[in-house]
Amino acid sequence: MNRNGWSVLRVWHADVLASRKSVLDTIVAILGGRLNEKMIAVDAKYLPTAISEKR
Repeated sequence: MNRNGWSVLRVWHADVLASRKSVLDTIVAILGGRLNEKMIAVDAKYLPTAISEKR
């Protein structure tokens, strides 16, 4: 998906259930352009689009 121009955010479903606000804050940061670099952590992975145009 990433190579086709899609940014990808992956989180554990347990984190969505237990830490919903944190997950939502991450989504808002991505949509607001505050998180636009590759992030790989224990509980989440964000891979911005490989293509420069935004969707």
